[in-house]
Amino acid sequence: MKISNSFILASLALAFANSASAATPSAATQSYTQYSQFVTATAAQNTIANALDYFTATTDINSGNTINGITYSFDIYNRADLNQAHGTVGQVEYNAWSGFKPILTPPGIGTAFQPGSGIRDDKITLSFSAPINSFGVSLSIAPSSLFQIVTNAPSTSIYATIASYGDLGAGYAYGFLGLVSDSPFTSVTLSGGNKYQGRAGLAPYSGWDVTRVTYGTIPAVPEPSSLMLLLGGLIFMLGSTRRRYK
Repeated sequence: MKISNSFILASLALAFANSASAATPSAATQSYTQYSQFVTATAAQNTIANALDYFTATTDINSGNTINGITYSFDIYNRADLNQAHGTVGQVEYNAWSGFKPILTPPGIGTAFQPGSGIRDDKITLSFSAPINSFGVSLSIAPSSLFQIVTNAPSTSIYATIASYGDLGAGYAYGFLGLVSDSPFTSVTLSGGNKYQGRAGLAPYSGWDVTRVTYGTIPAVPEPSSLMLLLGGLIFMLGSTRRRYK
């Protein structure tokens, strides 16, 4: 018995429709504390490797400023008086004490975002003009510090210990934390730091600065409806061709 090409294509279309209607698996999120592993995990994504490189000179950033698709927001406790309003200005610094160029820090040489609880807990929020699937932040921070990235998507936030000096070089306390998720998100809030571990004579808390921001998106794939339209067009064209040659 001869089976027509039209029948085969129609069967494929029906099978695809059934598979497209199957339940979608729950979102998965993977965290990384090494930048090299994060780069490997996002190799197939469209990534921007360092958002801070957009800035070519020391620049103040006010909360609400949108620069190259990122809207910045700062919540920085008032060092002089905890009862006063929190600061809402950050700074990309090219003459930072830490040696990084550039670095995202509170305004002023030698400052750093501070950890803590309640009122003494600095935060940065980055909001993106389009959804992203990965985000990583390189930090100037003491090892064994805790750090977190909170996103606005369910089950995609991470909280981890900065376990190593990371990949940016020797001589400073470098760290990295990143996440990759198949559930897109449009904002991240950064906070953390920890007490110094066994280092007498130093301040009781380790601050942190941002030295690199990397984020990316998963390349778009055709939606099931688009593929169905394509299959339908192929079936129509094949049927028209067969009728013309009969």
